[in-house]
Amino acid sequence: MNDKFWRITEVIIRAIYPVYLLLHYTDRAVPTMDKLYYYVRCVDASIQAQVEDLNGLDDLYQEIAVERQTVDNYVEYSTDDDSDYGSDDDSVDEIIENDSLGLGDRILKQWNKRKKKLIHDYSLTGWILSPLPDVLNSVINTSQQKARKAMRRVFKQLFFTNAEEDDQEHIQALDTLYKELRQFQSKTGPFDDKFISVSYTHL
Repeated sequence: MNDKFWRITEVIIRAIYPVYLLLHYTDRAVPTMDKLYYYVRCVDASIQAQVEDLNGLDDLYQEIAVERQTVDNYVEYSTDDDSDYGSDDDSVDEIIENDSLGLGDRILKQWNKRKKKLIHDYSLTGWILSPLPDVLNSVINTSQQKARKAMRRVFKQLFFTNAEEDDQEHIQALDTLYKELRQFQSKTGPFDDKFISVSYTHL
């Protein structure tokens, strides 16, 4: 098998492997909402890290296409002098040449378009409240403003659907929520228990 083909395969798999993990978790009959946004972030990081290598694959593909075209032309010439050489490959090459973006940029563009459906109030709330160590560390080391707003909306929808923003019971409950969230993330107060984190160690 052509070494260039294996190089292309290696770079693509390395870049999109977190996508397979994401599909794996969403295709299981177990709750995975706390992992969803975490793996979206993993896919973001993976594609960004490999985008330049992915862009460089276009040249490798063109080399393989030229080599294949040469072989196909020889075979077709040997079997049918009147055949239209390599029409299928030409159409593929035309598509690539007409796209000014490299492969990495095209993958990133398509991922950014599709990941929007995975980022919503429930996936953000699951992320910020997850007890899984890897997920919790990603929360602590990242701006939580967007996720906190999502959590607040989910909290209101679940427990204070019809309450006004200035409803005192709602405000007090939010105060308790934020207080316990800080304790949860710092493992203090009622969350100062090593068995809590020990019980949740697997992604």
